[in-house]
Amino acid sequence: NKYKFIGLLCIIAIAFLYGAGVGVYHWFPFNEIIKIKQFLIYEPPAKLRKIDLSFDNSKTLKFTSFLEHREQLKNKLIVDKELIEINTYKKDKNSDYITLKLYGIKVTGILTKAKNSKKCLAIYIQGHGGDPFNFDYHKKIIKLFNKKGCDLLSLSMLGLGLNSGESSYPSKFGNVLLDKNQSSNHGNYVFYYDKSRADYDPLSLFLSPHYYLIKHINSKYEKTTILGISGGGWYTVWLAALIPEIDNSISFAGTLPFEYRKYAYNHGDWEQIYSNIYSITSYWKLYKLMTIDNNSLETRQAILSYNSDDHCCYMDPYVHHFKREIEKLGWKNLNVLIDETGGTHAIKVKVLKEILKKIE
Repeated sequence: NKYKFIGLLCIIAIAFLYGAGVGVYHWFPFNEIIKIKQFLIYEPPAKLRKIDLSFDNSKTLKFTSFLEHREQLKNKLIVDKELIEINTYKKDKNSDYITLKLYGIKVTGILTKAKNSKKCLAIYIQGHGGDPFNFDYHKKIIKLFNKKGCDLLSLSMLGLGLNSGESSYPSKFGNVLLDKNQSSNHGNYVFYYDKSRADYDPLSLFLSPHYYLIKHINSKYEKTTILGISGGGWYTVWLAALIPEIDNSISFAGTLPFEYRKYAYNHGDWEQIYSNIYSITSYWKLYKLMTIDNNSLETRQAILSYNSDDHCCYMDPYVHHFKREIEKLGWKNLNVLIDETGGTHAIKVKVLKEILKKIE
């Protein structure tokens, strides 16, 4: 009996460890489990055809209206520059730290420099995974752009990865202090209120630091490309919409319009859906702003990339439905690309290379 009990414990321990491996490292049968789960949760495509897409698009708005809309958004989302403090210092011979402080919030970027600079900049933003340097595909992306002669600025989301740590900001109830774990919970920034500028939306804590970091170095370059995955893809959409100096933008599994958000896999984190800013804008308008320059012309390239079998979010049947709706609009320089070579919530460098061939 003693040996049977020990044997049972060993079997349980092995099963637990293998289960952890399936969940964390995606061992077999992770993909099969995800497909079953998706099959049970997905809404039938027939229901998708009933989605109300009677949104306000560029065919009913003059392009100059979008420039006014960009300024309207910046007035609510980009804090006064006087509140920002930026410092740059050397990390090593090939890279610099660029740090920004807003209230008690610190955001850090790492600029990896190309040996033979061609005055081009790539900006990479990691999603909820945290530190971009923990991902092999990010390391490959650095090499890819550095080989092209482009410096690469690596960024994380608010409170995550390179920005992990304590933070604080003003509210109606006094200064809000967040520890490391609380800072990583994006819903904890909802209380933000600066009485000297009551118009600021809490989303300004997410976007202002990244906006000013990019603006701080962007003028040194002749061409700028921004890309990001998941939450970093969400940042990519917003920052490309707000910064017309960005030439190319590539969002990987970053957003879908609100019409698709009622489906379980498309819901998103706090910043994706709950900010009051979405009462005056829409993802459709942001997508259009990604392509419009300061002269009301559609001169900028914007790519929304998805994986049809993504095990996280923004997968089929939703993304193909969305692609068809975008194509019906006939918007210039905005393309939806869908990778159908296998499910993953990551950037496939091979896919990125193909995208770059199309936009460069």
